[in-house]
Order: sequence, then structure tokens, then C-alpha cells
Amino acid sequence: IKFYDDKQDYLNERVEIIIQDALKNGLPEAFVANIKLGLIEALYNCFRHGLTKENKEKKLAVTIAWWLKEGTFSCTIKDPGPGFDWQGALRKKSKMTDVDLLAEGGRGLPLLMEIFNKVNWNPEGNEVGLVLKW
Repeated sequence: IKFYDDKQDYLNERVEIIIQDALKNGLPEAFVANIKLGLIEALYNCFRHGLTKENKEKKLAVTIAWWLKEGTFSCTIKDPGPGFDWQGALRKKSKMTDVDLLAEGGRGLPLLMEIFNKVNWNPEGNEVGLVLKW
């Protein structure tokens, strides 16, 4: 799925498509809320940091691909931005106890680490892989 902008309704509809597909392919209902929250958080990070006005004008998109196999939900989300220093960010805040829950930002990476069993980025930091096993 490609996202050319961050309209809330479009985002929710597309995440629901992913969730319904995952449910049909074995995702237990108990994991739906967590996956939905994690996907929305990861997508918003891509929109906020990688889908700039300039990238939108160039018709660049945030993309997400997902698959389920043997009790595992996996996805990759990529944005057209330059990326970020994910190693440095994880050194600062890798657990929810490391963040101010009332602050405007800073909860995204620790939240992803709490929800998913595996979270990794490409070297540039503009593509994230998420894995949840049950």
C-alpha cells in the first residue's frame, strides 16, 4: 500500500485492510489492538519525518508491505526521506520507562519496541521492519 499523504481517514482504512487480511491469515484477535497501534505509530513517524511537503510535490510515497507466516506478522514501512540516526535514538529511549508520557513526542520508538518482538531499520533509517510472533 502506498500513502501519498497522511489523511487520517485514509490511514485508518488502509490499516484496517491490513488487520483484516492478517485476521484471515491467522492473526489471533488478541493482537489486533497492538498491531493497529504499532502500525499507526510507525506510519505517522514516516509521515512526520519522511513525507515532507517537497516529497509530496514529487509524488513520493510512504509504502508498507506485510505478510503472515507460521504464527508471525511481519511488515516493512519505508518513507522517501533521508532517514534518521536510529542507533542513537535507541540508546536514548528504548523502553517506555525512558520517556515522558505527557511530552509531545518521543514515545514512538519505545512503543514499537514494546509492541513488536523485533524492530529493525535499514542503515539509512528510512525503512523499518516490524515482527510480531504469537
